Amino acid sequence: LIRTAKSIDVSPSGDTSVYLPTIKSQSLNWIYQGFVDAGQDFGEIRLFKSEPTSDGVWSIHFVHVYGNNPPLAIGDKIQSGAIGARMIDAGSGTHVHITVGLNIGDSVSDLKNYSPNWLFADRDLGMCVK
Repeated sequence: LIRTAKSIDVSPSGDTSVYLPTIKSQSLNWIYQGFVDAGQDFGEIRLFKSEPTSDGVWSIHFVHVYGNNPPLAIGDKIQSGAIGARMIDAGSGTHVHITVGLNIGDSVSDLKNYSPNWLFADRDLGMCVK
């Protein structure tokens, strides 16, 4: 499956901030890779990679967000739990699309990657599952 088929959509509960996650209960240092246009009126895609972990390097993409909010420079390091993005205002349809992968490679140029290393954020990592 393409990476987006493995993504999850998360709606805001008042706050449109998107926080960088822990993965497998590990707090990570995330490195900002930049943003690309998501096309049409879909906002931007913010791209982050983790510093190396015992599992490898994690990649995370936040889709339907502002490219410049909060302001970050390429290479900035942000801890899990910090704000990594803010959702664009789409009225009642406001949400963020979250895609996570392990050892993907260059996440900026792999936006259409069919790699099996793109993971199901909910099923494989337990994100947003109660």
